[in-house]
Amino acid sequence: MCQPEDLQKIFYPTSNIAHPADIVSALLPIVQNSTSIGFVSTLIKYVGEIANKRPRDIETICKTLSTLIENPEIGNKEFPAPAYGPGFSMTFRRASLIALAEEISDGLDNVYCDEPGNLSIDSSNVRLTTALLSASAIKYNLQPAEQHIPINVLLQGLQDPGPHLYPEPEKSEVFGCVAIIHFAVVGDRICETMKLNFSGDVVQALRKLKDKGVFQSPSSVKLLEVCLIYCSESVNLLLEISVL
Repeated sequence: MCQPEDLQKIFYPTSNIAHPADIVSALLPIVQNSTSIGFVSTLIKYVGEIANKRPRDIETICKTLSTLIENPEIGNKEFPAPAYGPGFSMTFRRASLIALAEEISDGLDNVYCDEPGNLSIDSSNVRLTTALLSASAIKYNLQPAEQHIPINVLLQGLQDPGPHLYPEPEKSEVFGCVAIIHFAVVGDRICETMKLNFSGDVVQALRKLKDKGVFQSPSSVKLLEVCLIYCSESVNLLLEISVL
């Protein structure tokens, strides 16, 4: 079975991440020859770890996964999935999307961090790097915009969690940044989904957070200003945000 160190050589043959086409070419025979769904878990686990260590490479990673999954020969390849029941099988596409959803859910819940209460607005905060992975996954159709966990966290960030979410006021800036990262990267799709879950106006809610002084760090203030300009447009702002 392909190991994380093998994936490291594929994704990072040098100090920089490889071109998506080269990564896909290297992964194709591995997927084709794999007989266990365990490979999918290894791949997505590696993706999650790299996303947290090197958030600026998340765009390339999601583009690579999307290209791989959209290849019918790969996306439709079936693996035995005994954990789901005797004789059950699952396609590479479905298994990858489920594993990625779980990885994003765990990251936004900050289960990987030694300090669950991390309030830093930088790349040491798993919630923020995972937010960028989540938003990029939506952009490349690896996750639906209406995914339950991100929507809940966005509502938390807009300080409208509703009766079913536990408020954590000390993490207001962190959750607020999680929200605006999503709005900055895929604002058009997220805002459409939010209409079904949020009774207010997203832009007005963000301005209220600004007026209340929720955002204190220079990075989050800058990100908010950019987001207020572009959050209703389909614009890729990954190169403009400096939080990570």
